[in-house]
Amino acid sequence: MVVGEHKTFLLAWIVAAVIPPVQLFGQDDYVAPPPINTFGFFFSPAACFANPEVPDVKDLPATYADSIPDFLDSPQAGFSLGVLWEHDLKGPLSVRVLPTLLFLNGNLKYEYPDGRAGEVPLERTEAALSTQFLFGGKFPRGGGRAYGGLGPVIGSSLARDPVGRRFVLRWEFGLGVEFRVATFLMAVEMCGVWQPSALPVEPGAVGPTVLIEGLFWNTQSVRLVFKV
Repeated sequence: MVVGEHKTFLLAWIVAAVIPPVQLFGQDDYVAPPPINTFGFFFSPAACFANPEVPDVKDLPATYADSIPDFLDSPQAGFSLGVLWEHDLKGPLSVRVLPTLLFLNGNLKYEYPDGRAGEVPLERTEAALSTQFLFGGKFPRGGGRAYGGLGPVIGSSLARDPVGRRFVLRWEFGLGVEFRVATFLMAVEMCGVWQPSALPVEPGAVGPTVLIEGLFWNTQSVRLVFKV
């Protein structure tokens, strides 16, 4: 009887010692599901293009004071920053909202038919709200993903701007890669912003800007996103 009791006790001890490590080993393969809502912030250096909309009539004499110059593309450095909220939808889809501050800079380089040339620096600071729909796929390991995005951007100038002061609608599209770094997520995105209609020039514009009908603000940027 004593030997039998010892065998029973020994068997119980072995079971108690083996089961917890087996359970822990099984938990090593467990990956917590990603959160439905994530929050973060971003910074985005950009190349800004201030492209003018000029009148159709360009046959005035070269010596005429209101001759329409040829404007040249001249990108300038700008940037944007803000915060974001992202919500996972079903499958590979998600939607996010980005309140943003935009700091746009551009040079209007121009040449008149008679050889005169020059440039006008332009600046525009906007408060904007962007809504984007993201679609893509997750990496097999590591919790990262690759995705594309598209959505509208509504912005309004924060300062007096004689070259278009009203609200403006733009469309943003881009591609991104997201990966985990320590305890947070980081993403690198290549983005382009396209403005479908020109901002009209308001009274008070001076210099060559009085010779244009409107202005397009378009950008190409790299967005760095950090999420928790």
